Amino acid sequence: MKVFLGGTCNESKWREKIIPLLMCDYFNPVVEDWTPECQQIEEDEKNLYCDYHLYVITPKMKGVFSIAEVVNDSAKIGDKCIFCVTKEEDDNDFQKHELKSLDATSKLVAKNGATVLTSLEDVVSFLNNRYVETNCLGVKIINKSNYPLPEYKTPLSAGMDLRANIDTQVVLHPMERRLIPTGVFIQLPKGYETQVRPRSGLALKNGITVLNAPGTIDADYTNEIGVILVNFSNEDFTINPGDRIAQLVVAKHECVVWNEVDKLEETERKGGFGHTGVK
Repeated sequence: MKVFLGGTCNESKWREKIIPLLMCDYFNPVVEDWTPECQQIEEDEKNLYCDYHLYVITPKMKGVFSIAEVVNDSAKIGDKCIFCVTKEEDDNDFQKHELKSLDATSKLVAKNGATVLTSLEDVVSFLNNRYVETNCLGVKIINKSNYPLPEYKTPLSAGMDLRANIDTQVVLHPMERRLIPTGVFIQLPKGYETQVRPRSGLALKNGITVLNAPGTIDADYTNEIGVILVNFSNEDFTINPGDRIAQLVVAKHECVVWNEVDKLEETERKGGFGHTGVK
């Protein structure tokens, strides 16, 4: 999924605010050095590659080109067009005549089927929800823990944090391992696995890792997910109820059929462990 970031330019910073929060790809038409070739690139991106066209209008707007553009787009692509009128922190207020014109535009594009929003937060939420609906795998889950479902902490995160579902503190002594419950049960579709991986912060700062990393959860395993933690440090480590103790990564895998042969094809590689050296 890809979105075209149209609307107010003129030193407006709304694009910089939403881009880090978007899960989907985007095309930003704002360039430092505009050339005639940029116009064709913009048209190709908008009409050939972008699934949604977003137009954000702020008080820094000059002229009516973006208004005409969103009206034209809404008539062509309907619900794939998004229109947002909002005020940034450092903006002056819209003038009365501007508000009147923008209100009329909002009603017109909404009549054409476009989505009309009123804040950048709503824009990000709308686009990320559309991305999840069209690109993310649905997985059945039962949450018997005292905590929210595992979730991605940033738009491009691969892993979701698992929490310790324990009633009291658990102390891991040096070189001790313990199975920590999470209260989470999942059922994956065929062809997928879940990997339980260490959290880098715990490994670096405390010497705490997942002993069988990455621990594999097969699609036919539906019991509670447990995390085997081990303390490789020289000090006791305390796990508190609700602590984030590992990452959960869902991944596709291949199913193979063995073809027994008498000889394998020759390759250039002759050695095994460490045969290529370190430099």
